[in-house]
Amino acid sequence: MVQTSNGALCGTTSEGGIANEGTVFCASTSGGVNTLYDFQYENGTDGYDPVAPLLVGKDGETLYGTTIFGGVNGGSAGGGIVFALKGRTMKILHAFDNVESTAPGTYYNPESALIFGADGKLYGTTYSSGSGGGCIFSLYTNGTGFKINHDFNADSSSNAPANPVAGLVLARDGMMYGTTLFGYLEQTYGLDNGIAYSYDPANNRFERLADFKGTVGAAPRAALIEGTDKYLYGTASAYGGNNPSGEANGGSVVRLFNPLTK
Repeated sequence: MVQTSNGALCGTTSEGGIANEGTVFCASTSGGVNTLYDFQYENGTDGYDPVAPLLVGKDGETLYGTTIFGGVNGGSAGGGIVFALKGRTMKILHAFDNVESTAPGTYYNPESALIFGADGKLYGTTYSSGSGGGCIFSLYTNGTGFKINHDFNADSSSNAPANPVAGLVLARDGMMYGTTLFGYLEQTYGLDNGIAYSYDPANNRFERLADFKGTVGAAPRAALIEGTDKYLYGTASAYGGNNPSGEANGGSVVRLFNPLTK
């Protein structure tokens, strides 16, 4: 959950509500819970199935979030939305493409939380796209200026990083960092366990940084965080430790890269 300026603890449910398609709720620290919004994709424009955490706006009140499905581009087959919710007033900022599309340049299924960039824009990732790999996107908080900052399909190599389940973190060095569920750096290694990457919003530069090898862990699904020691930390959902191959075990906590320099 996230906490607004009035102290409310707010989050999402992927099911429940009027149409059983998910809700946005806020709870008080004393225990009361209120549903602020019920998602109902049947109206042809709404999203449904929000799974990512919310982001509190600079005003301390507006909640920004995503849904995996819904929106104007296909109803139940819609590829999700970016939304802003202030009080009980919902505004759809962007509707992603139809999930049945296989056309290049279509993007859908944002599963991760949004973040603010240093430029004040909202940044996020989509898990899928018409070509399969997902993207990094950005837009202004009023819904204008939607942009694909990086298309994971642009790399046509067999080991290309793809399908970011996790969102981004803006680190002290001005770079954004994230992970993908699939892809690898070392051609000789050959395990499609995901990578860690950096994205520089100042010059639109994407760089592969490290493999999630089985000995370290594999299939990262959660966003990285920046520790007080200037290192980046995260989790892997499978393997790790002394079980680099075969049956997946319980995953791992990992520390990535050298410490950040700023």
